[in-house]
Amino acid sequence: MRRTMSIVRAVLLPAAVLGAAVAVRLFLAQGFTVPSASMRPTLLPGDYILVTPYRDQHRPSRQDVIVFRSGERASPFYVKRVIGLPGDYLQLRSGQVVVNGYTLSEPYLYGRGTSGTVMPQIVPHDCYFVLGDNRQESLDSRAMGLVPFAAVVGKARVVYWSTGVEASGTRRISPIAWDRLLRRVH
Repeated sequence: MRRTMSIVRAVLLPAAVLGAAVAVRLFLAQGFTVPSASMRPTLLPGDYILVTPYRDQHRPSRQDVIVFRSGERASPFYVKRVIGLPGDYLQLRSGQVVVNGYTLSEPYLYGRGTSGTVMPQIVPHDCYFVLGDNRQESLDSRAMGLVPFAAVVGKARVVYWSTGVEASGTRRISPIAWDRLLRRVH
């Protein structure tokens, strides 16, 4: 009887833990690492972020920071900010983003305004135009095109751990960036 109980515990306990981990990942939150400086200063390389999926009728809003699948093997996921929503008339003019005739206020930008050209366009149904906060170092909708909703993993919510670099670009003395822990992503 004891041996049977030990075997049951050895099988059921790991199965229950694995099942709970899968449920958390699918329904509550998923962790991702920020690999590049394309979202500086909002997110730094070495930040670990929690991402929650969009549920039911909820869809990304303008200026949400999202994680999405790229379909590329080299970098399967990207983290960018939603700039254009389905139905928006969007263009880049004189280094600024113009959405539906209004210049978008972007206090989160790192450095100069938006570079590159994007011809005036209407964002199609179920697609999003995304840009990095560090526009000079960001591979985003200017080069990759629009992001379909089906590729969106979810919304970045919080930096739960960080081994990030300082604003100057130098590595920290401590392996943990304490000042970035539990920082909301907005």
